[in-house]
Amino acid sequence: MAAFADHTGETYCLRAPYVITVNSDDQIIEDGCVAWDTRTKRITHVCPTAELPNDIRIDEFLEQHVLIPGLINCHTHVAMTLLRGFADDLELMDWLDHYIWPAEKRFLSKEYITLGTQMGVYEMLKTGTTCFLDMYFMPADTVAVTVPAGIRCFNGHAIIDFGDGSVDGLIDVARDYVNNVSTSLVTPVICPHSCYTVPKEKLQKLADAVSSRGDDAPVLTHIHLHESTGEIASYYEKSGESAIETLKSVGLLNRNMIAAHCVHLTEDEISTLATAGVNAAHCPRSNLKLASGMSPVQRLLDAGINVCLGTDSACSNNSLCMLQEMQFASLVGKLSSGSDARSVNCHTALRMATMNGAKALGKDKDLGSLEVGKIADIVAVDLGHIGSLPVYDPVSALVYTNERTVSDVWIDGKRVVKSSQVTDGTLLAVPRLDTAC
Repeated sequence: MAAFADHTGETYCLRAPYVITVNSDDQIIEDGCVAWDTRTKRITHVCPTAELPNDIRIDEFLEQHVLIPGLINCHTHVAMTLLRGFADDLELMDWLDHYIWPAEKRFLSKEYITLGTQMGVYEMLKTGTTCFLDMYFMPADTVAVTVPAGIRCFNGHAIIDFGDGSVDGLIDVARDYVNNVSTSLVTPVICPHSCYTVPKEKLQKLADAVSSRGDDAPVLTHIHLHESTGEIASYYEKSGESAIETLKSVGLLNRNMIAAHCVHLTEDEISTLATAGVNAAHCPRSNLKLASGMSPVQRLLDAGINVCLGTDSACSNNSLCMLQEMQFASLVGKLSSGSDARSVNCHTALRMATMNGAKALGKDKDLGSLEVGKIADIVAVDLGHIGSLPVYDPVSALVYTNERTVSDVWIDGKRVVKSSQVTDGTLLAVPRLDTAC
């Protein structure tokens, strides 16, 4: 069924063998077009080519591609791309305590943030990510890279109590950053690292700061939650309650929370998260690499929890490619469900990487699907390679094959990747990355 809207500016129109809309009906349009108003940056037409109005000119025909919504990465530490391969094959707490945090203490600087972010953004753009949620230090230096690159960034200052008396200062810095006005490309969020690194009274201080803004100016909270059994047991022994109980008691457990990982959960805890409206950011590759476990994604979905996808950092993954993350989410989801091959199917994995991510970020009216009225964040993926053929189901080819490549990306109607090359000159000094993932 064709979808049109009135428009007043110039129109740019793409045609491809498949348009995967990720709308409420999971509609796939064969030989379809997506057009947008270059003034408003909003999509004006999503329809079969045969139904495109005569006054709309097709500007590009991508002959072996699918068009999909921009991919949304809901858990990253993008500057840590500089630590890719730095400490592999380690358990979570050993990895953090003895390698990652000491390295950050030694090397953290504006230059570290800038170069790591440039590398990470370059990789994300080339693999179809148009929006990401980032938790790290010095967030203003991160967005100094992301804004010229044209990628959407939700980010905040990571809050961790290192036991040196600095945590209150970090909370003040994080609160001041959140008070910055959001733009079309930057949205500040609150980022307490976890319950095991931020004392309960400090989480309460954050919750009070967030609640003081009222419902008219909600602030997203991004946190690590129930990632490994060791972390969960250690926190319970120390505090006498679970991290979920702590977050509920301080008032942070709500629909504005995006909880990364959510690997080990009881049925009661799943029910608690669902009732609170918490969003879960699933990071399957990182959870596998650190041997943290497999999140019960299908059970979370069945309980009504909005599950989105994240890559985590490039030093625990070691990739920022959301195409890979979708594949692993689907494959791991089948095992974690009790070996049910129907669980977390390819269409669900794509929705997790697009529409569910937009919903978690409170942007589902603007992002996450190819529909009239939404912002033109669009990715073209080439399925013409032999390892992706034949194509019976374009979503299956997108998620399960390994030779599909992102060729072109538009964010806010602006082309940021052309013929697999990032267009932002400030990122061109970054070493060339492989186009396939």
